[in-house]
Amino acid sequence: MKFLIKTTSAFILLATIGCSSPKKEQPIKKITSNNSEALSRGFILLENNCFSCHSPNPKAENKIAPSMKNVKESYLKNHESLEEFTRNLTNHVQNPSEKNSKMPEAIQQFGLMPKMSFTDMQLKNIAVYLFETDIEAVDWYKNQYQKEQKQHLAKANKNESPLEKGLEYALKTKSILGKNLLGAIKEKGTAGALLFCNENAFHLTDTVASQIDGVEVKRVSDRYRNLKNIANVNELSYIEKTKTQLMYAKKITPQIQEIEGKIVGYYPIMTNKMCMQCHGNPSTEIEKNTLLKIKELYPDDLAVGYSTDELRGIWVVTMPKEYKK
Repeated sequence: MKFLIKTTSAFILLATIGCSSPKKEQPIKKITSNNSEALSRGFILLENNCFSCHSPNPKAENKIAPSMKNVKESYLKNHESLEEFTRNLTNHVQNPSEKNSKMPEAIQQFGLMPKMSFTDMQLKNIAVYLFETDIEAVDWYKNQYQKEQKQHLAKANKNESPLEKGLEYALKTKSILGKNLLGAIKEKGTAGALLFCNENAFHLTDTVASQIDGVEVKRVSDRYRNLKNIANVNELSYIEKTKTQLMYAKKITPQIQEIEGKIVGYYPIMTNKMCMQCHGNPSTEIEKNTLLKIKELYPDDLAVGYSTDELRGIWVVTMPKEYKK
């Protein structure tokens, strides 16, 4: 797999949450009409990116991360305000820290999550939804989950920009790949997971696009692992631009272009510490049996020798022109 991420907790959103100093107890804010759009967007983000690992059903079996109920309960022990809740959530998801975790048991069982690629606004929407709804209630999943699916799906997509839509598709694809990869790693180990990705990665990537008419999702790089993932001229241009931004410590941003009558979105894929076990220094960070499997499956591999916080490649999401407002 071109972008194999070796991790014992890949894509486990909120598995560990940053600490904050105890505050005076405040009542939990109730849902307000002013937050209705944020609630819908927050639910869709959770549905597409988080619930696959953090099940909304607290009684689910074969868990690969704590349920969302457990996450919220741990996070709200001190009844933080919505503003504090959002700030702590954003800080931790963007910069996960084992030292500051509120859920040490989750780290021991599932591992520490990698950095996520949500925008600040997306994290605010997720925080609003978790904070203001009763997702932790005993009967929420049984009595409310499917109702909220219908309610929020109908509302959330009305005002999304093409850039936001593309990012949603990229993150959803990432979530599907991550969940399946995690299962393969647990069952077969890192070297075994390489074979799994070699045989299944493209099918899993196509899963999201196949559900939406006219949408295509792929991953590409200038330093490819699979020959099918070589970036074209336009994609290489965005990759070089993003690398330049990183070189000068600038914030990297997704980009939308109109190409041959279609809307094309580019979204960065960054490395983290966990990636190094398959994409790091071959002499010091990649296990010998894993390296041998990489050479066997990908004789033309260029995807090793990375450090953390480097651009590994990009998601490319192609959408119909009518997505443009």
